[in-house]
Amino acid sequence: MLNDEGHMGRPRLVVAEPKSARKGMMTMTIMRRASCLGSGVAMLLAATAASAQAPYPYPPPSPEAAAIRECLCLKQSMNQAAVTLGAKRRSLDAIRDRLARTDARLDAERRTLNVNDPQAVAQFRQELQRRDAMFQRSNGSLVADVDAAVRAYNSQVNEYNARCANRPMDPILLNQVQATLSCPAQPY
Repeated sequence: MLNDEGHMGRPRLVVAEPKSARKGMMTMTIMRRASCLGSGVAMLLAATAASAQAPYPYPPPSPEAAAIRECLCLKQSMNQAAVTLGAKRRSLDAIRDRLARTDARLDAERRTLNVNDPQAVAQFRQELQRRDAMFQRSNGSLVADVDAAVRAYNSQVNEYNARCANRPMDPILLNQVQATLSCPAQPY
């Protein structure tokens, strides 16, 4: 059996709608489509605005930027070596200062020491043993630590001078590299 539209199958029920109802449905369809279009335009504008505000990714570093980075990292390493050297020197100076004060005090005590008092002699010998241990430290491991720190610092200075001293650098590129500088950790 053919239906009203000339196709096989069940006949469809056709309901007559008033003209005003059809007009309202058309208006809603148009409004729905306009709303979707408006949402799409708003998302497009938001994406465009966000991409306009996002910084452009940095180009790969040029050889000049890489050289500036190396020089800045060498400078940081050299400064760290100077800090380490200063701390080790202060430690050595402090123990040598204590040693000088101890020597002066022991010299004064030696002049007034009663050699017939075994307890005073034993106490003086203990003081001498502590002084000798301090002396060994001030001339042994601390001196070796300071010497190693001096060699490390001088090595950093020589490398910096050979590669970076008196080298002209583009100030704009220098600022860009400094803003994103990340140097490898140094073993100090």
